[in-house]
Amino acid sequence: MDIGTNTTDFSGIIGLKPVARLSGSVRVGVRDALGAIAAYIEDEYQVTREIAELSEALEGRGSITVYKDDIPLDELAESACTHLAHQLVSAATGKWGQGDRFHSIFITGGGAALVGKAIRKAFPHNAEIMPRCAMANAEGFARYALRRVFKVDRS
Repeated sequence: MDIGTNTTDFSGIIGLKPVARLSGSVRVGVRDALGAIAAYIEDEYQVTREIAELSEALEGRGSITVYKDDIPLDELAESACTHLAHQLVSAATGKWGQGDRFHSIFITGGGAALVGKAIRKAFPHNAEIMPRCAMANAEGFARYALRRVFKVDRS
């Protein structure tokens, strides 16, 4: 499960072969959680904050400044991320059921840092949040490419 900014991708692989019915994509990602936070701020304080600014604030000090006030984002972020996690678990169980067909469910992407623990709770027997989750796919593709480039055909 690759949780990105705009979408989340599901790749079902059995016996090292992709399985189309267990794979797909949904238009739900981190932007949805950040959008919910932005909407709350706009409703509550009548100011607009861009998604990128909110993302940086969450990664940094965990608050934003509105006029003279420092507004903590912890509770807002927790609520928005819980909602996002529910959406993603619902989509995943729609594709995978309980995930019992898989030895492992790897949770990757930038969104894994925000909602990975909640996803792992939904699939407690086999879900793993990949180390360096934001870069896990790129690193995996690079390893695969190197393996393919340096593989010697002995047939």
